[in-house]
Amino acid sequence: MNDEELLSTAIAHLTSASVLLQRLVAQRAREVDVLSPTPDRSMLTKERMAFTIPEAADALRISRSHLYNLIKRGELTVVRLGGAVRITVKELDRYIDLCENG
Repeated sequence: MNDEELLSTAIAHLTSASVLLQRLVAQRAREVDVLSPTPDRSMLTKERMAFTIPEAADALRISRSHLYNLIKRGELTVVRLGGAVRITVKELDRYIDLCENG
């Protein structure tokens, strides 16, 4: 292969890799919306059934300690899946509705 053929082959490979990477990034962004600087209630979708404590705190834009206090006071209910503690999307929606409606 001469230099032009090598360069042409390298460009073709890089272009293919770039397209694959763009598709992977787009797919991952659809699966997990971590790229949004200000997640809002649209983050709480039916696709996701439950959040970890840090994820729920982040979704509500409160600290983890505040979230633990809400749980301790009974304002939010958790579910235990084996040893894992989760807060369901339904529970987060219920709490948000409660806050909105006083």
